Amino acid sequence: MKRFLISIATLLAFTSVWGQSKVSPFTAHYIHGQQAVTRSAAVDDVVNVYLHTVGIPDMEALENLGVKVGLQVEGIMTARIPVSAIGTLAQLDFIRYIQMGTPVRDMMDKARAVSLVDPVLAGEGLDMPYTGKGGVVGIIDGGFDYTHPAFYDTEGNLRIKRVWEQGTTEGEAPVGFGYGVELTTEEAILAAGADVKNQSHGTHVAAMAAGAFRTKENPYYGVAPEADIVLVSKGNITANCANISDAIAYIYNYADAVGKPCVINMSLGWHQGPHDGTSAFDQVADQLQGPGRILVGSMGNYGNDAVHVSKTFTGADDTPLKAMVSYKITPSKSNVGGEIDIWADAGMDLDLKVVVTRTSDGSEMSASEVMSLSAAEGKTQEFKLSGRISGNVLITTEVNPLNGKPHAFLTLGVESRAMGMTVGIVIMPRSAGTVHAWTDAVYTTFETEDVPEGWMPGDKERTLCEIGGTGKNIISVGAYVSSETYVELGTSQTKRTDETLGALATFSSVGPTIDGRMKPDVVAPGTFIVSAVNSYDSYKSSYPTASAVVWNDRTYNYSYMQGTSMAAPFVSGVLATWLQACPQLDFEDVRNVLQKTAKNDEFTTSSTCGHGKIDAYAGLKEVLALVASVEDVVADEGASVTLRLSDDGVTLCFARPSGSVDIQLYDAVGSLLDTYRVEVAEAGETFSVPFSKRAHGLYLLRVGTEVYKIVRK
Repeated sequence: MKRFLISIATLLAFTSVWGQSKVSPFTAHYIHGQQAVTRSAAVDDVVNVYLHTVGIPDMEALENLGVKVGLQVEGIMTARIPVSAIGTLAQLDFIRYIQMGTPVRDMMDKARAVSLVDPVLAGEGLDMPYTGKGGVVGIIDGGFDYTHPAFYDTEGNLRIKRVWEQGTTEGEAPVGFGYGVELTTEEAILAAGADVKNQSHGTHVAAMAAGAFRTKENPYYGVAPEADIVLVSKGNITANCANISDAIAYIYNYADAVGKPCVINMSLGWHQGPHDGTSAFDQVADQLQGPGRILVGSMGNYGNDAVHVSKTFTGADDTPLKAMVSYKITPSKSNVGGEIDIWADAGMDLDLKVVVTRTSDGSEMSASEVMSLSAAEGKTQEFKLSGRISGNVLITTEVNPLNGKPHAFLTLGVESRAMGMTVGIVIMPRSAGTVHAWTDAVYTTFETEDVPEGWMPGDKERTLCEIGGTGKNIISVGAYVSSETYVELGTSQTKRTDETLGALATFSSVGPTIDGRMKPDVVAPGTFIVSAVNSYDSYKSSYPTASAVVWNDRTYNYSYMQGTSMAAPFVSGVLATWLQACPQLDFEDVRNVLQKTAKNDEFTTSSTCGHGKIDAYAGLKEVLALVASVEDVVADEGASVTLRLSDDGVTLCFARPSGSVDIQLYDAVGSLLDTYRVEVAEAGETFSVPFSKRAHGLYLLRVGTEVYKIVRK
């Protein structure tokens, strides 16, 4: 085998050349080859990263190093880089920080009824039905069945307009990204059939948001059944958040190209990160959003797991924070895993060590070197475990350049351990401040039972995930129990006794963020949810099946799943119907509508349920109300025109002299209806747009660069 791991000696040599402060701890661990998910990194590997830059990047220098740049926003770009180029890349003056994307993991009839989706789709008491028509629903996930009838319209046309399979290598990559394969035609999409044949998560999520195929025998359709669909498949690759950033940009680029508003769903998450909105992913996501561009994420399914521990220190004389690791999966040589991510307040001074300890009395059997979390350059140390535990722990510290916070990342390489022995962390303050730590929640949590005196038990607070739960502009969704029973095809009804109808699901992660923002923003039905599953999935029989249909000589199942992964696409579908009513809706509008219209009852509190339970119908009416009638329009200070409604049309009154001005009238789904041009306008001059024969409803009037929302009553 020609491939070889970069040794710790080589890693430390890199450190001496370009300083640990220019590479993230996760990147350092990947290079070392100890990261739990990706255990081998070779010098010829190509990895997805965020490059944080200062000034104007030298694109030629990047190209010469084999760097392929993806999306670019202010100060950050995604890129695919050879691992062997990291040392040279870090020496470039315009490179501020190299951050490999951290991994991500995957996270109906009754649901529509309790959230009042059905009257929205039927247009009850409204000017028309709202079905997501004229908009785009993007799904970033894996396990898609492109042939499922849920993704066709009533005339038999495929509603999936684009697919980007990020993990596929044979075919053309999308322009501007340089990896994976893009499927751009119905023929190519259907020929592919599915992205992978051992998952159904993506199919279930996509059909929840935008599935169609309504028959009397099959009531399990989605919330926005007439929206266009764009899918980005992470497939079976070890997708990371840099891939997800690329996916967001790809979907928004398509929506912009066809002139349609877009909502993107991410039922994905991971605990690695500061949980305060300052991660590279959250910063990029904030910059990519805007009017007609909404991003929805799931909070995570870790409400039952003690993944978090924290302590506020009063000063250097305070007692340490000591916490023990509890293993969800028994470690072995073939299954070495576990991570701990530690973040302190910016400017705080503190030390860290890792210990092997007895769970019964907390006595230390061995300990690592004491490492400073606040040293400017950071450090990487490999701690060889001893004391009836075998394996190692890799520790990297830094002061994170994105938020100024002391940060330590630990990967646990425990191969075996004797009964009653575990690994622990000890954090010792040298100043006042607060420290938070999270485990990976897949292999490990923090110990909670019979913790010895002086050791802190893990808690179930702040279990929200990065990716979907922490972004400042992301609409984060938790799950409540809309059904506590399910009926599998051909069997009797099954009832869950560990969930309460109407309450927040016990598994639903909770906030707030570390910077004090309320999360989730809203909760939606998350158990038990029936939606489409992948007909190619070799494990599809493992999901309780509610219904099966035969279509095009193939059997397709609709099955039960539960999780915030199901709640998030429900909200994404609702927002697609709201975007139909107001294509310029943005995340601030959505939060305002949720605050006014979400339902609250004895189960909802802001600390766990945000604004409450989503009400699709009340929210849609509020969106329509936000689009002010022409009679009520008062131009903002500095606006070029004021508008007034007359029997014959809309009258524009120019507030100041103007040169030539283009005017366009659009309907509610963004279709251009008429164009006009005013060559020269004096202050006080008026211009009329014929409007009297238009149907009642929402319109958008663009005057130069300004957009006015009009409701014809």
